[in-house]
Amino acid sequence: FFGDNGVEMTVTGSRGRVEPKTKNMMIEGEVVTRSNNGYVFKTESVSYRSDTRILISPSAIEVTGPRDQSGHSLFISGDSMHSDLGQGLMTIDQNVKAQKSVQNSKKMTIQSSKVSLNAKSKAVQFSGGVSINVDGVKVTGPDAIFRYDTKSDLLKSIELEGGVKVSDMNKWATSDKLNIFLEEDKYVFKGKPRVYQDNDEVMGDEIVFLNGGKKVQVKNAKVKVSQERLENAN
Repeated sequence: FFGDNGVEMTVTGSRGRVEPKTKNMMIEGEVVTRSNNGYVFKTESVSYRSDTRILISPSAIEVTGPRDQSGHSLFISGDSMHSDLGQGLMTIDQNVKAQKSVQNSKKMTIQSSKVSLNAKSKAVQFSGGVSINVDGVKVTGPDAIFRYDTKSDLLKSIELEGGVKVSDMNKWATSDKLNIFLEEDKYVFKGKPRVYQDNDEVMGDEIVFLNGGKKVQVKNAKVKVSQERLENAN
């Protein structure tokens, strides 16, 4: 199947049928779909509508992304798939679970309601109650965009906005926007950022977690100290 801007998908399965008049297709039995940007989709059946150039799988699906320069892939599972060949957009819906090895062999796990794979830009967007766990740090927000290096296919950064929360064993932070730079192990909070620890609150124009949150930098910091700490100080 061919879409716009060089989008191409190849589908194989145990059996298939074609409607000669409409050119619609149904393929069933251990179906494997491969996109020309390196993604492999495995499911039990897919149907293709030639008038809309839409490829649909209504059953559970497993996805393997292309290997990056370190030899790691993105693994995704979900309840169904919807691929728009015209837009070059592949969407996995419902009960989405994913995992990815990142820098220093850390394992990242992701959960969401939906994930969209862009065949042109290689960007991956998780949406609908996104939860990300990496090396003991939990990140939640409504949407998350994974940005890849176009040359090495390495996952470089993750962008979240719309109300973000990050927590580890001893503190948690909130902001409107968050950029995670994986190679530097750096979290940059913008838009009313706040950090809470031991009932104390730190605010600023920008808050940065370094070394996965072991070190915190705050621009134009303001601190609210708990009443208990003030009493102990006296």
